[in-house]
Amino acid sequence: MKENTTQGVEATPPTKIKKFDPAKLKELRVQLKDLFDKYQVDSGLKYDIGNCKYSAAEATFQLKIVIDGELTLDQEAIAMFSNFKYGDLVFVSGIGESKVVAYKTRSSKYPFIVESISNGKRYKVAEHSLASDVRNRLTETAPPRS
Repeated sequence: MKENTTQGVEATPPTKIKKFDPAKLKELRVQLKDLFDKYQVDSGLKYDIGNCKYSAAEATFQLKIVIDGELTLDQEAIAMFSNFKYGDLVFVSGIGESKVVAYKTRSSKYPFIVESISNGKRYKVAEHSLASDVRNRLTETAPPRS
């Protein structure tokens, strides 16, 4: 059997996968991330490999691709349907200081998604739960804190 070679270094051929299991899917995710990281440098795109659902014969990964510097749908929805912007710092009772990260237009009870500054967890909240005064707008034009 002949080995594949690249610049004098012998490479072993990949093993054939007979069925998916968590260990093989972890390895596959790492390989996909490496592949997208190589492409991301030149393309100006940001990639996010999300959750995976699988059976013994099929695996489906979520993949989100965003043009670097452009707004996502969630970020556009915040600006369009509320008085907030992506990254605005707000105070939410019971959670503390948080930043606004998404607005779900189809969710009438809890349309805002905020991310806690203290623990990084995300919470869905109603508009009346957000403090009306925005503490600081985290935009690229804002002067740095000193």
